[in-house]
Amino acid sequence: MKILFIVGPTASGKTELGIKICRRIKGEIISADSRQIYKYMDIGTAKPLNPEVPHHLIDIKDPKERYSAYEFYLDAKRCIEDILKRGKRPVVVGGTGLYIRALTEGLFPQPRISPEVKERLLEELKEKGIEALYHELEKVDPEAASKIHPRDRQRIVRALEVYRGTGIPISQFWKKKIDTGIEPVYIGIGWERKELYRRIEERVKRMVESGWVDEVRNLLSMGYSPSDPGFSSVGYREVVGFIEGRYSEEIMIKLIVKKTKEYARRQIMWFRKLPVHWLSP
Repeated sequence: MKILFIVGPTASGKTELGIKICRRIKGEIISADSRQIYKYMDIGTAKPLNPEVPHHLIDIKDPKERYSAYEFYLDAKRCIEDILKRGKRPVVVGGTGLYIRALTEGLFPQPRISPEVKERLLEELKEKGIEALYHELEKVDPEAASKIHPRDRQRIVRALEVYRGTGIPISQFWKKKIDTGIEPVYIGIGWERKELYRRIEERVKRMVESGWVDEVRNLLSMGYSPSDPGFSSVGYREVVGFIEGRYSEEIMIKLIVKKTKEYARRQIMWFRKLPVHWLSP
């Protein structure tokens, strides 16, 4: 199946382009955004409000829940099949590289592991730090360690979780990837770095003006915690810091802009590995 993917860094205009294309080709959007999956987190994740075309895989998880790339692969495949059956065209739009890789290259079937294994690893992460866990990974699965950045907490914890839960190195599971049957066609908007940064600065200010702080206050009043998975979305913990009086609104905005630019740089590096046709803005 040839499927169109609209990819690229945050604030590059992927959603707007996706909507315009879908209106022309009778398409529906499948969101490949690991933050827009969370309910009640609309402003800070730049969700499309009242979109003109159907969007899938948005608002599907509670902020306390985790969601893996493998789950995304299964959900996105179901969406694609359903859209095609109805005579429409699926268009995948998003900047979460791991989700896109899962859908195009496939991931290994996830082994069943007791939740206690993950909980213990997260406790060790707090007690010992990521360096200790990475050194353990180098001993039990040097092949995986060579492919995972020493500061990539999520992937290091996951690799150790698989090893401790099954006794089998995660690198062995990687060799059992699934054939997804999808042939991706990638496009993106190729902004100059300086202009992209300007767009990020403007968007962060617009989000704050639109009520981002009130959105976070509402989440806290509902019983959600800054330690919940949803709060790992860029900017949310900085907003909590402002609400708690740890810094001013001006400092909050500067911190969010800085983190968003760092995230955009990581996305740019990721998508350089793919055959993306970069369109002129």
